[in-house]
Amino acid sequence: MRLVPRLEDIDWLQRLRLSTLTVLGRHEAIFTQIAAVGDSAETLVKPTTDLCVEAPPRSANSFFVVGFRMANPDAHIAHHHHVPAQILTAIRLNVPRLTILRNPIDSALAKAAPMGREFLIGTTLHRWLSFWETLSPLLQTASPVLFEHLVADPRAVIDRLNATYGTTFSREFPAQDEVFSSIEASRRTTHGDDAASPNVPDDRTHQKENTMRALAEGHRLAQPALRLYADLRRRIEAITY
Repeated sequence: MRLVPRLEDIDWLQRLRLSTLTVLGRHEAIFTQIAAVGDSAETLVKPTTDLCVEAPPRSANSFFVVGFRMANPDAHIAHHHHVPAQILTAIRLNVPRLTILRNPIDSALAKAAPMGREFLIGTTLHRWLSFWETLSPLLQTASPVLFEHLVADPRAVIDRLNATYGTTFSREFPAQDEVFSSIEASRRTTHGDDAASPNVPDDRTHQKENTMRALAEGHRLAQPALRLYADLRRRIEAITY
């Protein structure tokens, strides 16, 4: 009897879990009911939520949420479910919200490269497409921001949130190094190891991304995702807040 699961079995189970989450995550009522009984129920959107931040994986979700929380420690933030259902709920409840648009190839590589798991390229592209296909008709209502704009000037993003929703969030977003240090410290506390967080870019990760880039660009979902990305980016750049 095999007591240690094979790597391919773990990959298959993770692929199944992510595919199921992607499908359910497009449907607000179904996703909310299922997620409400899990460990992540606290980060679901509720009427008392101060801000909902959602985007596909590796879109600077952690960077913004951690930095925003450092500037606004009492804020209740809904985050890190990576599904459009969260934003749909925020729209319905009139909760302030933020979505982040990143190039899908870059998101897929940032997800797959740190662990060297090629199958995560496809699952991440699938999740990216599911997220933005669902929200594309509601783009302006979803309060989108471009990834590079958020990383370069998160204080301006907070200013825009305050102007859009009449909130008074502090704009004292910490420096990037301080945010990344907080992310790494949290990971080490949780996992009890010295491994760098996959949410924090480093030279080793960039090298792995370059090695896997051809696989990502050649994936069957790459071109549909890139076409949608180009359309969304054009529309976001045209939005005046």
